[in-house]
Amino acid sequence: PDLVWGEPGCFAGEAFPGSEPFIGPGGRLAPNLDGRMAAPEYPDGARLVTDSLGLRREGPLSAQPAPGTRRVLSLGDSFSTGFAADQDHYFCSLLEGELSAAGPTEVLPAEISDPAYGLHYLQRHGLDLAPDLVLLGLCANDAMQAHWFAGPGRRFRLEEGVLVANPDWDG
Repeated sequence: PDLVWGEPGCFAGEAFPGSEPFIGPGGRLAPNLDGRMAAPEYPDGARLVTDSLGLRREGPLSAQPAPGTRRVLSLGDSFSTGFAADQDHYFCSLLEGELSAAGPTEVLPAEISDPAYGLHYLQRHGLDLAPDLVLLGLCANDAMQAHWFAGPGRRFRLEEGVLVANPDWDG
């Protein structure tokens, strides 16, 4: 395996950068990956592929979905974006397969790690992807991290309903 989840080369820059850009247009994963990460179920490693934005998916992405195609933006932590799971066997890939049985569907998986970065990503990049539906997939530890990044004296603060960089950040 040539990729290590959370480290440079797999993630685009630092896991939690202290200045803009806080997260890329595809989330935390680096763009244009096609490699393998260590995984107990896969002796040769689990395949990990990202598109040109860094979304965990294969192929080009149009600015707008094709007519009649539903677009789902999945914002999630390592579990929902497939840590140690093969490209065709993680949540978003399986979800796309199930939803496509009812009609053309694109699921766009962005690794965001916690709710604060998730909201920042959604406001900065996610809505530009023209989703019909946004899913948030987090495990308990990631949901609990929000207070580390959002609030008085933290990396982000709310201003009129928008999460912005906090000039008073104590980090």
